[in-house]
Amino acid sequence: IFFRAHFMTKKKDAETATAALEAVANFMKDCRFGDVEGVKRYLEAAQQSDEANIEESLLETKDGHDRTALHFAAFEGQVEVVKYLLSISSRIKESVDDEGNTPLILAVEGGRTKVVQMLLEAGCNVNAANKTGVQAVHQAAGKGEVSILEALKQHNTDLEPKSKAGTPLHWAAGSNELAVVKLLLEWGVDVNATNSQGLPPVVLAAASASDRIVQHMVTRGADVGMVLSGNVTVLHMCAEMGCAAAVKEIMKKDQGQKCALLKNDEKLLPVQCAATHNHDELVEFLLPFSNCNMTVEQLLEEGAVRHANEQKQKDAAQAEKRAKEEAEEEMAQDGGTARDQADKDRAIELKNRGNEHFRKKDFVKAWEYFNQAISADGSEATFFSNRSVCHLEMGLAKLALADANKARHLKPDWPKVHFRRAAALMAMELYEDAANAAWDGLRLDEDNQEIANLLKKAVEKGKEKHRADLRA
Repeated sequence: IFFRAHFMTKKKDAETATAALEAVANFMKDCRFGDVEGVKRYLEAAQQSDEANIEESLLETKDGHDRTALHFAAFEGQVEVVKYLLSISSRIKESVDDEGNTPLILAVEGGRTKVVQMLLEAGCNVNAANKTGVQAVHQAAGKGEVSILEALKQHNTDLEPKSKAGTPLHWAAGSNELAVVKLLLEWGVDVNATNSQGLPPVVLAAASASDRIVQHMVTRGADVGMVLSGNVTVLHMCAEMGCAAAVKEIMKKDQGQKCALLKNDEKLLPVQCAATHNHDELVEFLLPFSNCNMTVEQLLEEGAVRHANEQKQKDAAQAEKRAKEEAEEEMAQDGGTARDQADKDRAIELKNRGNEHFRKKDFVKAWEYFNQAISADGSEATFFSNRSVCHLEMGLAKLALADANKARHLKPDWPKVHFRRAAALMAMELYEDAANAAWDGLRLDEDNQEIANLLKKAVEKGKEKHRADLRA
């Protein structure tokens, strides 16, 4: 991983750049493992090197995913490091990584109660959300962190924010966290709130076979009358999973008694779903509600046959999948992706013609020949690399990156493919990714000045952009 060391742009060559990278890597390691003295030494050295104040040094030092020192220390629960970092900068507590996660979100994800309390007392934004809408409260609910959840509530967190996966109640229900479900419902959250797919928490609990959670939600007013894709209801799901307490609670509701008469797309009543999986107690319980003319014994016998047939179908599908994978592996071992020699010879000839036009700066004609070469033999990294640079010269950076990625897949230890990736990413103004790509190439060829120069340029551009973002 390329680390964006704020002082690195002043380095003159790859050797000193490597030292800078190692210094930042060690700094982040010190944060993870709680070495406060190591953290202090790095920041003091960085301050002297770049003539910046220590807070700027701290804020600008990030890894390839935009994580700061506080992200690492918070996730690992390093209380003393967190305390020291907060003493240097009050702004760092609101820093976000490339996924939008704040140190608080990561501290909750790691279950670091003391660090969470420190960040809350430092005044961090308790309702900050990442790019998928996840907040600290979602993480606490999904991981069953009751004490953290209570601390977040004391600092006025929103108890019902919606991430893509839903509200905190969805997270707790889908993770079988009964204590959290009970607590959230006691606090008055909506038991029937829906997620981005239109599903309430009780459906996630049923899908996870969380018997007691479904039961509790039903007692608190969960809607069990919803008919899902496949004409399936919560009752069908619980009957199939053998969730006896949930089924019995559902059947106390008028909605449940209506669902007991509903057949899914496989023409199965809930009682038949229970029979398929040999839940004899539930078969006996549901039969009186099911308007079914079969006995318990007949239902169980029919269910056993159905289960056996389902298992045969699953076994056949798995066998077919294994056979396909083995055939693909055998083909790869036999060189199945390579073309015959005539095609290979023709592809090389086309590549050479493309090179001639490229030297004349006729990039469109060169592209045509490289394209034909790839059609003749798509197993040669050089062809994709050459077409990548044509795309770049034609102003098609995304296509250039796609070809560079294909070339890297075919020949990952070739430094040039990493140079091609870096050049395309530079054109897309993705300087951090460009530096990562250049660094990958430089590790393969330490004396490659072309890659070293591109790395330096990417760092400089990235630093300019980062400082502009800070000013904004």
